[in-house]
Amino acid sequence: GMAAWTLLLLFLIKMIYMSYKNGMLGMTFYAYASVIFLMIYILFGMSVVPALKKLVYFQMNRGSYRNAAKVYRSISAVMISIAGVSAVVLFFFSTQVSSALFGTPLCSLLMKLMAAALLFWVPMACLRGYMEGIGNAMPGIFAEILAHVTGLVVTILFQPMFAEYGRKVAALVRQD
Repeated sequence: GMAAWTLLLLFLIKMIYMSYKNGMLGMTFYAYASVIFLMIYILFGMSVVPALKKLVYFQMNRGSYRNAAKVYRSISAVMISIAGVSAVVLFFFSTQVSSALFGTPLCSLLMKLMAAALLFWVPMACLRGYMEGIGNAMPGIFAEILAHVTGLVVTILFQPMFAEYGRKVAALVRQD
């Protein structure tokens, strides 16, 4: 229960920091790019955790430990493949996707970064589903908290670089 509150607190700290540093217009572009990442992650990352958990749990209760491992490997392979294709498409066509969906190419850099993040988050979600299925949720909880702490630290460290990128884009389009 404390893990969910810790994750929420870390997310709020990150959003408050980003809003303070980037302003509302900058946060709009960040939010646009985040929507694409979250849609793909919810479809291919978060949805696999409960399904994999139940399938592995069913196999473990039957005593079929090898089948539980096979279920994990096969579902992970499918989810990682789908997420990988999505990440490649999002990475190489981020400008077109950003222009088509949001009417601006200004989200493309963030979409490229979030496409790379998919390649890490989806396998971690598969592993978390497997760990919960065998009855050991603690590594998944700690991994989730560690991922959010790392995201917060990376955000704070790389924000100045993205702010400079934002100023260059603003100068190009003559907006603040």
